[in-house]
Amino acid sequence: MNSASRERNPPFTNATGTPNSSDLRAVRHFRTDGIFACVTPESTNLPSSGHLILWRFRADWRSASRDEAYSWLSVAKRERAKRYPNRAAAKRYLVGRATLRQILSRMLDCGPGTVVLGDGADG
Repeated sequence: MNSASRERNPPFTNATGTPNSSDLRAVRHFRTDGIFACVTPESTNLPSSGHLILWRFRADWRSASRDEAYSWLSVAKRERAKRYPNRAAAKRYLVGRATLRQILSRMLDCGPGTVVLGDGADG
């Protein structure tokens, strides 16, 4: 997909703004314009201006081995997970960070460990 068509159409949609029939992973979310939910986080489409792509996945979802996913995370993130009140919360945090890196790496065409994420004043 070229950048011109990315700007014209929100992710996963055709020229009329409806989900592409060939991409059943995309669904409208709460009938809110510009917000789409993806059943699987495999898309490489970038959101157009004013649009949001929302991924939802289970903490037990695995598209990479534990060791591979951990290698993508900084020591600080792994240490932060150790301070969570229980193992389930720590696992959700780590899986979420690793999955975010994997999704963004597909969109940016780079390795998950090379995606630069930072914490700002709002998190």
